[in-house]
Amino acid sequence: MRRVAGSILCAALLIGCSSATPNFVKLDMSGKKDLSANNETLQRDIADCKVLEAHVREEGSLIFNTSTVRAAFDNCMRYKGYVKS
Repeated sequence: MRRVAGSILCAALLIGCSSATPNFVKLDMSGKKDLSANNETLQRDIADCKVLEAHVREEGSLIFNTSTVRAAFDNCMRYKGYVKS
């Protein structure tokens, strides 16, 4: 029974962590959703910003809190032309 409960807890944690990244959409020059944007580019840009987020977390582990680290990720995505949806 403990093993099953542990497995369920681990699965719930994994699902929670995977959904921690908000949905982002790319905007065109007029500020509308860019219909030509593809998922592969989005995933690559998310991965790039996750690297930056990890670097900020690593470099400032005692100085920066979680919201500062998350802001680094959000700012990176914004710089690449995305907004949270």
